[in-house]
Amino acid sequence: MRSHYAGIVPRAWRQQYGAGGIGEKHAVRPVALVDTARQNIGGDDKNSRSLRTHEAVRQRQRINETRTCPSHVDAAGAVLLAPSARNNAGVVGAHLASKGQHYDLITIPGGGSRKPFAQVRDPQEVLMVMNDGKAVYAGAVAMMTESAEKALAKARLSATDVDHLIPHQANARMMNTIARQLDIPPERLRSTIGNFGNSSAATIPFTLSATAADRPYTQGDILLMTAAGAGLTGGAAIFRW
Repeated sequence: MRSHYAGIVPRAWRQQYGAGGIGEKHAVRPVALVDTARQNIGGDDKNSRSLRTHEAVRQRQRINETRTCPSHVDAAGAVLLAPSARNNAGVVGAHLASKGQHYDLITIPGGGSRKPFAQVRDPQEVLMVMNDGKAVYAGAVAMMTESAEKALAKARLSATDVDHLIPHQANARMMNTIARQLDIPPERLRSTIGNFGNSSAATIPFTLSATAADRPYTQGDILLMTAAGAGLTGGAAIFRW
């Protein structure tokens, strides 16, 4: 697996009502893409799969939301998955999850299938709303931890086998809590939020690549990637380098 990230773009404050953008619910997209690619590579299919994620969440932020807006940034990343002659290499376990009862915790009221842009009259309706930060935190931690445990079980591995933990980079407290609940030493946690912030859907491929120069991956390393986002949706993937 090879990865690459585009330079982070912590732009000056954009116009409050910029069009377009992708919501926080796509934070789990990298894990879902990896799992989908895993199911399509192998057998008679010898083609590689390029998995790309990008985030333009800043244009959906409310600039007066001081708890989350300053930490969100725009970024992009890509991962190339290819067939391997090593039978034990690649994605060895994955798990996806959703809890629809928490759909209203993080929302963008307008601009989707329920209320298309043509029906939007108030520009505020196309901006992200986090209705209960504490509930989002608790739900995301639980989903990311549970998904990681189930993915490890499917791979017939345990937390002690994990060499690199790469969670969705929502905030340092959340990532440290997940590492502690999984009983993974903090030195195995890879983080970029201190320097680059939360790029939502791009955080996992971005961190995978941005930390590689200082902490190279070696053959046989076990990577645990786990994420959660609005919906609530979540998942985890185990990759043997």
